[in-house]
Amino acid sequence: MGAIGADLAPELPGPVSARDALEPLTARVLDAVPVRRAATLDSVARTAGVTPAETAAALGLLEVAGFVQLGPDGWRLAPAGGAPR
Repeated sequence: MGAIGADLAPELPGPVSARDALEPLTARVLDAVPVRRAATLDSVARTAGVTPAETAAALGLLEVAGFVQLGPDGWRLAPAGGAPR
């Protein structure tokens, strides 16, 4: 009889996306950006539960990476083709 867990098959890695590489705070801010409408920086900060300064920094990184875009009404997710996979 073998040791418990010794005979398990190796765990296969799943697909990795650019979103997987985000720092936890940046991912939290990305999750707080609404899907269907634009939101102000303060609204995203409240939803994410972080300060406006932290939110502004994260949104800047997310914009450069192609995840979000700033429009006249506020922050929104970039079109599906904009964010790297």
